[in-house]
Amino acid sequence: MRLLWLADVLRSAGLTVHEYDGWRARGLDSFGPVLGVVCHGTAGSWTSTDAGELRVIAVTGSNTASAPIAQLYLSRSGAWWVCASGTCTGVKTGTGGPLQGYSDDAVVQIEAQHSTTEPWTAAQYGSYVRGVAALVRHKESGYDVPVERIVGHYEHQPLEKTDPWFDMNRFRADVAAVLNGDDVDAEDVKAVWQYYLAPLGYSMQDHLLNAEKHAAAASAKLDGLTVPRPAPVDPAALKAALLDPEVLAAIAKAVNDDAHQRLAR
Repeated sequence: MRLLWLADVLRSAGLTVHEYDGWRARGLDSFGPVLGVVCHGTAGSWTSTDAGELRVIAVTGSNTASAPIAQLYLSRSGAWWVCASGTCTGVKTGTGGPLQGYSDDAVVQIEAQHSTTEPWTAAQYGSYVRGVAALVRHKESGYDVPVERIVGHYEHQPLEKTDPWFDMNRFRADVAAVLNGDDVDAEDVKAVWQYYLAPLGYSMQDHLLNAEKHAAAASAKLDGLTVPRPAPVDPAALKAALLDPEVLAAIAKAVNDDAHQRLAR
């Protein structure tokens, strides 16, 4: 089987998706049934480029795996590339986790651009979560990937691998939140500030003192915002995001000049 729907499914989640030349015929036909997703990191340099990473994944292969290494590639920018539709070569037969005993022909593989030590940005991590949630949401004959069969490379090959260098239990919980419709990320909260709260002159201090009131009012306005949303947002989750210092810091850097000045008052 070939997963010729990959690009469309990711785009349906509001993600930016590119199609690497020849992806529809790349990878072996001996694919499936597909039972899980394996999350990787590329272990490239801090200055690696998308073009260079993609060439290794789709064309040349690496010192340890022949091309194609993964069906999907996720850039630091949060954009996706579809690289192959058939079996890829990024894992060995699993010695741990829920996919123990299974190998390349039973899993979708994602290589995310990462140097092993850099922090995961909100844009890339959030896109990773939403992309995998879209893969879980999709169902067809020979393809069934529940949340519990989303694994990190280090879980599939313990003692051999360490990628993708984030907590997979948290990642699976974040994917489940997207599927349940209660995920909120920095872009959501940025939109609330930019289109609803900031133009009314709310300061950051005022927000922190009245977060519950603002969160309830803002959640009521979400339907009118021009933000890609795979599902409705739970007001309680929005309130939590509006109180999250990391999310607020991301907003302060991301909003336009006028809104930023209002936030700083």
